[in-house]
Amino acid sequence: MIWAERNKSFHGGIVRDPFAVYEASLVFYKDFFDLCPSPKLPRHVANCCWNPPEGDLLKLNVDGACCVADRKMGLGAVVRNANGELMGAMAKPVIGCLSPKAFETLAMIAGCRMAIDAGFTRLIIESDCLEVINAVNRSKFDMSMEGELIEELKELLRRFVSVALQHQPRTCNFVAHQLAKFALSCNETCYWMEEGPSWLHSYLQNDLCSLHSIEE
Repeated sequence: MIWAERNKSFHGGIVRDPFAVYEASLVFYKDFFDLCPSPKLPRHVANCCWNPPEGDLLKLNVDGACCVADRKMGLGAVVRNANGELMGAMAKPVIGCLSPKAFETLAMIAGCRMAIDAGFTRLIIESDCLEVINAVNRSKFDMSMEGELIEELKELLRRFVSVALQHQPRTCNFVAHQLAKFALSCNETCYWMEEGPSWLHSYLQNDLCSLHSIEE
């Protein structure tokens, strides 16, 4: 991408603003990272779908999105119980474009804050960003550019009675991803507790239908 802009300049073409090139490269990296297969994933990952938590645990799914053209980020989070029922959801717009690791961390921070405010103390947290999960699981201070955000997230996680982080592919994180994309069109944060808009319930129902079809 940078080399292409260099060639445009060399041959007298129109060169994009360096900041726009940087932001576009971040989105490209995020898409590339999401598509890279993990050696730990089973071969039937294409059939993977969201799975409900067990017992009295709740599951929090989070995701982030970025629109380079609007220089805006969207944070999505959804909490469901063992029956797949909606307990809480959030779509939060944030002005600016940060690295994929940063806005995925911000999505988890926002989701955790929503869960804490709602009194949810026993959680399984799922994200499709393995980089963030690995960073949080390390005991040492994160020395990357996103280190302060990672440490803030670690502090929030200590406030739960029980919490576990899990990596899942995008197919298992669909509802949170749609909430993050919806946030890009919002001017303020949207919260829903137990009841949500019809489009959100349609996504939730699709997850349950996908789960039942795989079980059959």
